[in-house]
Amino acid sequence: MKKIVFSALALSLVAGSGMASEDEWTELDEAVEAMAAALAQGEDGAPSIWGYIRVNYMASPDVEASVVDPSASTGDYGGFAIPEARIAVVGNVNDYAYKVQYDFSQELIKDAYVRFPIGSTVYGQVGNYKSPFLRSGLVSPKNQFFLDSTANGAAWGDLTHQVGAKLGGDFSLVHWDLSLQNGDDELANDYLFTGRLGIDLLGEGISDSGVEGAYGGSEGPSMTASVSYFDDGSVSDGSGFGVDAYLGSNVYWFGAEAVDLNEGGGDLFRYTDGPFLTGTSQIQDDSTPWSLMGTWMMVPDLWEIGVRYQDLDNSGNETSIELGVNRYLSGHNLKWGIYGKSTDADVAADEYDLFGVQLVAGF
Repeated sequence: MKKIVFSALALSLVAGSGMASEDEWTELDEAVEAMAAALAQGEDGAPSIWGYIRVNYMASPDVEASVVDPSASTGDYGGFAIPEARIAVVGNVNDYAYKVQYDFSQELIKDAYVRFPIGSTVYGQVGNYKSPFLRSGLVSPKNQFFLDSTANGAAWGDLTHQVGAKLGGDFSLVHWDLSLQNGDDELANDYLFTGRLGIDLLGEGISDSGVEGAYGGSEGPSMTASVSYFDDGSVSDGSGFGVDAYLGSNVYWFGAEAVDLNEGGGDLFRYTDGPFLTGTSQIQDDSTPWSLMGTWMMVPDLWEIGVRYQDLDNSGNETSIELGVNRYLSGHNLKWGIYGKSTDADVAADEYDLFGVQLVAGF
C-alpha cells in the first residue's frame, strides 16, 4: 500500500513536468523501492518488536506436587507452566544499538542494554545483560532443544541478566568478551567478573547466540571451542573455570561442557533442577559438573531427536539422562517437543522420572 502511495505521488510529480522518458521511469522505480525500504527498516532508527511464549506440561509419578509448589495439595506432580512469555524491542540510533526484553511470566526485565562500536572489531555494552560464561546459559530458551538448559546453564541463570558493562570483539576466528557486573551483592562494591574466549575450529563456527541442535546449521561441519572464567568478589573463592565445545551441521549437532568450581563456586551456582523441580539436588562447592549432548535431524528441517547426559558431581552422585524429539513447523519460532528425563542418585529423593510436552511460538 505504501509503495502504491509513493508511486502515485512520484507519478504526479513527473506528470507535472511532461511525459517521462524510459530512463526517468527507471529512476522513478528505483526511488520508490528506496522509499519503501526506508520505511520498512525504520530510516530514523525505528524499533522492531519480537517475542515468544513457551508452554509446557510436566509430570512425574515419583515427586509430590508440594515439592514443586508448597501451596499444592497432596498428590503426584503434574501440571502446566509458562516458563517464558517475552516481548523484546530492538533498534538503533546512529551506530548505537539497543535492546529491551521483558518476561511477563517471571515479571522481570531480562535485557535492557545499549551496544556501541569501538573501532571496526570491538564493541562496548552497558546495561542489563547475560554474563558471558557458558554457551548453554547464553542461548535463548526459545532456541533450546530440551525443556531446559544444562544444569550448569540453569545454575548460571542466577547470575545472568545483571547490570554492568562489557567489551567484546571478533578477530577472524577468535571471539571474546570481558564483563564487569554488580554481582551477588548487587550495589555493594564487590563485582562479578566474567570472561569468555572462543575459537572457530571448523567451518562457520557455532555462534553463542545461535540454537541448540542441528536445525538451521551449516551444510558442512562447523566447530567452536571456548574457555571461560568467573569471579564474584562478594563470595570467598566464588570463582570457577568453564570449557565447552560444539560440533554441528544441518544434520547433526554435538556439545560438551564442564565447570570447575572453587570452594565458594557452589554458593553462586544455586541449581535445584532449574524449572523442572525444586528438590534437594544441587551443584556444590569444589565440584566439576559436566554434560554431553547430541541431536540428529531425522527428517530435514522437520523432525529432530536428541539425548543429553549430565553428572552433577555432588555428594549424592546424581546423574541424569534426557531424551527429546522436536517437530518443527516454522523452525524454533513454532515447534512441538516431547521429552523424558530420568535421574539416578545415592539419595532417594533425588531419583525420579519426568515426562514433558512443550509448545513454543514466536514472532
